[in-house]
Amino acid sequence: MRDPITQRELQERLATGSNATLQDAVVRGDDLSSALSARPSRVGGVLDDLTLERCAVIGRLELVDLRIGGHLLIYECRLESDAPENEVLAIDLRDCQVARLTIECPRYGINLQKCTISSLSLGEDLGGHLTMENTTIAGGLNVLRAGPESISIENCVCEGRSSFLDIVCKGPAGIRGRFPAGLRIAGSRFQKGVSFDGAEFGDRTDLGPFISEGAVSMFGTRFARGSRMSVAAAVINATRLRAEGLSIRARWADVVLTEAEFEGPSLLGRLSDRIVFRTTGDGQSDLDESGVRRDRGLAADDDRPRLLSLEFADVGNAAVVDVALHACRFAGASGLDSMRIEGASDFHRLPNGRRALAAEHLLLGAPPQSVQWPSRDVLPTEPPTRGEAETSYRALRLALENRGDAPGAGDLYEGEMEMRRDTARTMSWDWAILSLYKWLGGYGVRVGPPLAALAVLVTLGFVGLAVSEGWTRPVVDYWLLSIQSVVSIGSRDFSPSTSTGANATALALKIIGPILIALAVLSFRGRVRR
Repeated sequence: MRDPITQRELQERLATGSNATLQDAVVRGDDLSSALSARPSRVGGVLDDLTLERCAVIGRLELVDLRIGGHLLIYECRLESDAPENEVLAIDLRDCQVARLTIECPRYGINLQKCTISSLSLGEDLGGHLTMENTTIAGGLNVLRAGPESISIENCVCEGRSSFLDIVCKGPAGIRGRFPAGLRIAGSRFQKGVSFDGAEFGDRTDLGPFISEGAVSMFGTRFARGSRMSVAAAVINATRLRAEGLSIRARWADVVLTEAEFEGPSLLGRLSDRIVFRTTGDGQSDLDESGVRRDRGLAADDDRPRLLSLEFADVGNAAVVDVALHACRFAGASGLDSMRIEGASDFHRLPNGRRALAAEHLLLGAPPQSVQWPSRDVLPTEPPTRGEAETSYRALRLALENRGDAPGAGDLYEGEMEMRRDTARTMSWDWAILSLYKWLGGYGVRVGPPLAALAVLVTLGFVGLAVSEGWTRPVVDYWLLSIQSVVSIGSRDFSPSTSTGANATALALKIIGPILIALAVLSFRGRVRR
């Protein structure tokens, strides 16, 4: 390697003129930083353009407190450092004001701190860590076909429309800033997950389609009206999300919406579109989603998102379409009765086939593993209460009734009544009435109990009539008399009896029988009505 330029020679090269160019030079990083920092104070002006082309920088390439009114171009420069080979080097800019920034240096990362930049575009040459802190980009941040080691955007403002297209981020990614003009992500893969915690997205935000092999975290994220997200991911944790209007389409994901607020029309549904890499050119290919698939207690090919929590969320403006609700917790949620439940969205099924909330399933003694709840670091699994389950059942039943799903609403009504019966004090009047309603009437939604009770009633009537008259008639006559007493009101018996006991039995059959028939008809109608 050639000897580096001395500090004095470097200052002379950069001392005059509004444009500064350094080509094919070997410089020490500290000398370059000192020369550039000292220049504005000596010439009394701001650089129009600064070009560093095919330079070898010994140490760190760190530009501090620069004012460039035009273009800062760092092209095919290389860093020579004593750092370990596995350490990814970066180009550092601190407290700089740059109108236009272009960095095309393969393998190196970029570190921007407290900078003001009109526009920033990064491409395939970005191979290290992309780090931005307390930086303002007026024209937006655009990253195209890059493969950064990691992404960390903290407390930044990208005032223009920004985009991440066809990128593969090998490490953790954090995009936590303000994007008032919106952000677009497409055809990208985040191998260690991506965090949007605390970010604020403006109109026309379109996050996806993309793949996240780790969790997608949106804790406290804010979305403006008309925002969209399309993702294949293992987990979407959107606790305390705020959305004026947001459509989330997902595959394979466990979704947590605890304390989320949907201020405008919003949607959670299944993603059916392909996720394509190289969305900006030819040679498109589907991204591999095998890294996000795992056992969720559903069929192996069931890629619907699985909603885990709506606890304390405001979902009056939300809709769920083709979403698995088997393991969802609803405690404290508001607006459940207005939430739209559409498509192949379904609840947990008990052994008797009834739709039930996961809360009731656990209250019946099933272990948490049976509903495939994740670990506590994703979702708390405190035992549910019967009061919470009853309130959730009531609100969700109203939602299904508004949809016109009578069978589904009937199942949830049965669950609501079960919770009411379980919370009532044993042997109290409420408990006794609800128990009779369950075993004799099936809560008005199950055909089996009233039909079974009706069969028992006819049999008891047969025995009562026969014993009261001393078996003076043929056996078939007692069966017919018992059935006639059950199904007829006010009509004459085909063969009147003179026995007081027989007449009392027939009267009891005429009173109880029609009630059981009415309950059976009501239950049957609820099962076939849409």
